[in-house]
Amino acid sequence: MTRGRERPLTEGTPRGGRYSRLADIHTGNVGELEQVWVYQHGDYFDAVLPGFNGTSSETTPILVDGRLVFTTPTNRVIALDPESGEELWTFDPEVSRFEWYAMWTNRGVAAWYGGPDHACAPDVFLTTLDARLIALNARTGERCPGFADVKLREG
Repeated sequence: MTRGRERPLTEGTPRGGRYSRLADIHTGNVGELEQVWVYQHGDYFDAVLPGFNGTSSETTPILVDGRLVFTTPTNRVIALDPESGEELWTFDPEVSRFEWYAMWTNRGVAAWYGGPDHACAPDVFLTTLDARLIALNARTGERCPGFADVKLREG
């Protein structure tokens, strides 16, 4: 348990598996679902050079401290209210749009809940196209104090 809550898991179990114990939606009522909200991040562009595929949105949103947090192909991090779709905060790591990257896509963020003395808990970690590791406060979207960008290509 983490702070009185179930430990956050990817794909429903500690080893994955894409299983959910939730039973509110099932084959008998799935046809009755209605769209409640839509969010469009706007970070999309088509290919401009031969052999370049443009952007691709492949992020997996995660629920952190009551916020739905995900990335865009240009590495912006966005937090939404999961019930209303209201944008709560955005963070732009300012990845250069004039560099060559193998692809303009991002798979998402990770969360760490730290200890009770941890100033930023829960943290959201982002890796960028230009090979940086950045820690953000999940509540505010601001950089975590005391955590400098880690340049993953150096050292």
